[in-house]
Amino acid sequence: MSIKKKILVVDDSETSLYLIRAIFEDNSNLEINIEKDSRSAIKLTKKILPDLLIIDIMMPDIDGFQILNKIKTDETTNHIPVLMISAKQDSESIDKALEQKACGYIKKPIIVEELKSTVNSILDIENLN
Repeated sequence: MSIKKKILVVDDSETSLYLIRAIFEDNSNLEINIEKDSRSAIKLTKKILPDLLIIDIMMPDIDGFQILNKIKTDETTNHIPVLMISAKQDSESIDKALEQKACGYIKKPIIVEELKSTVNSILDIENLN
């Protein structure tokens, strides 16, 4: 029996949350947690200490870059890999995410195979079919 890897997905888009959950719902190695509110996402991250955070950049109130900064500057959460997702496709946004220690950047619209292979690589999980 293997221990499930926890992923926390932070996005204010119901469509994106539905898609990401659907991509991974059949994988018995993963536990998917969803959060639409930035402040709640930061609290939940500290509570559950996920193995991976997937964060949208364009969020109301606190944007994804601010969430990333809070996660990476907190001693209890700075070890958690963060994958940024966004409709922003400019090199400035991508560079900013990577400079702030995101481990990757996925452009929206999400390409299923790209997301699966990226998550597989980050979490080192076999069988993310």
